[in-house]
Amino acid sequence: MTQDSPQKQLQASRRVRGELMLILTTVVWGATFAATKLLLLTLHPMCLLAWRFGSAAILFLILFRKQLIGRFDRATLALGALLGLFLYGGFALQTTGLKYTTSSRSGFITTLYVVITPLLQTVLTRRLPARRVMWGILLVILGLWGLTSETDNLADLVGNWSSSGFGFGELLTLVAAAIFALYIIALDRRGRGLNPAKLTAVQLVTTGTLALAHSLIAREWTIPHGTDSWLQLLYLSLFASVLATYWQTRYQGESNPTRAAIIYTMESVFAAIIGVIFLAEHLGPIAIAGGALIIAGLLVVELKRGD
Repeated sequence: MTQDSPQKQLQASRRVRGELMLILTTVVWGATFAATKLLLLTLHPMCLLAWRFGSAAILFLILFRKQLIGRFDRATLALGALLGLFLYGGFALQTTGLKYTTSSRSGFITTLYVVITPLLQTVLTRRLPARRVMWGILLVILGLWGLTSETDNLADLVGNWSSSGFGFGELLTLVAAAIFALYIIALDRRGRGLNPAKLTAVQLVTTGTLALAHSLIAREWTIPHGTDSWLQLLYLSLFASVLATYWQTRYQGESNPTRAAIIYTMESVFAAIIGVIFLAEHLGPIAIAGGALIIAGLLVVELKRGD
């Protein structure tokens, strides 16, 4: 019986820590659905993004000011701007797509980055994911289909999709999913070795600036009203944008793009649980089974390491 070398043990330990932090990130993301849904009752979508990422940029510059001292190298500025553009583009298209499709369809199509990511990664590396990873992806996709369904009738799962077709809203959302996949891959391929605090700062400033410009041009700028709205906005800015973006930037490098994409689908599970608790939403047997399949898909990938 052979023992792993200290270096391999260290790498395994770092991967466990990193992927646990990514799971924690999905917990934070999961609560954004409830907060966003409530804020959209009074704010235009792009105005909400401007407030969220603009205030997040300011908070990050204040909270991480000691880590931001010194010169920002060209690689950090270039990658941070690219990642910020991806974040803005993905959220803008996803939000616009919601005008033309249902929230359940949007949720399912957005998380198709779990398929798009390994496809793009295979093209770039010319290496197929491990077989169990492919099984994990299949379980996750089936789970997402069930979790985001609007029916408790198994026979209606296919019928509801085929009857309304694939339209403009679905197309915009699919492009958003592809952009999020590009974000995951770009962060993995070019983010290793860069200062995570500085890289996060550039991302948030870029996203906030683009969202603010979009909001002003579209004449959607308004100010949140009421204590609840400001608290919800504080959560989106501080936890879902400042901390979650920093954790993703810092810890995704401990995993790989395909594994990370599968981990990120746990956001849907936590969003459903939080929706039941705080928004009194209904989870039928199909949705519950879907959530279980997502967790099963994650376990299939996680229980045996090495890829």
